[in-house]
Amino acid sequence: MKRAPLITIAITCFNAENTIERAICSALNQDWPNFEIIILDDASKDASKEIINRYKSKIKNLYFINQKINNGCAKSRNTIISKAKGEFIAFFDDDDFSRSDRLSLQFDHLIRYEKFLSTKFIA
Repeated sequence: MKRAPLITIAITCFNAENTIERAICSALNQDWPNFEIIILDDASKDASKEIINRYKSKIKNLYFINQKINNGCAKSRNTIISKAKGEFIAFFDDDDFSRSDRLSLQFDHLIRYEKFLSTKFIA
């Protein structure tokens, strides 16, 4: 059987100490067999970084980018894209709670759409 493509879960974070743990847990609970998580903290002034670091020290496929100055969501996402290794990227917000099959459903939708259009998204 062909290996599932790597999907990067991208999370930008800014002053999300009350919600970032929920977003991280939601990402970790995905049923997709091959994913990485990249979290970029956009110069938070609260305890967001400490919460992210607690998970980073325990999870091998979680990567943390700590911005020293606030660059905003668009630039932060572009930074994550430049670091992502996945063939696909799924953006989760820092307050998201996603179904555990979110990545699987999104990937399946892309494959069905690819077949419908007779195109190829995956190399």
